[in-house]
Amino acid sequence: MARIEKKVWPEYFQKILDGKKTYELRLADFECQEGDVLVLREWNSVDKQFTGRVLEKAGVQVDSAEVSMQPKTTILLGEKEAIQTLRMVERLEELDDIQKVYFNADFDAEVLEKV
Repeated sequence: MARIEKKVWPEYFQKILDGKKTYELRLADFECQEGDVLVLREWNSVDKQFTGRVLEKAGVQVDSAEVSMQPKTTILLGEKEAIQTLRMVERLEELDDIQKVYFNADFDAEVLEKV
């Protein structure tokens, strides 16, 4: 059984303490097994230091894991460009040789409703 320590921002740490946040999504940059202990340490990103509050959760359960690419920046597209991009993504996803499509475009909710 391993102890895995991770930083958590204050707003999420408090939600975990209050029982309003019952799961944690993380970049798969570490390995964990069922039964490992997850140690969450509150991290103040403004002061760049730990606050001293710590929460330990035993019996980590891994429901699923996958490697995913997350954009560092996104581009908000207008309606015309958003529709073109979404159509292109749909076509790419239909190809047998394509397993996953990643992009850094962002769309207004109103545009998504029109598609």
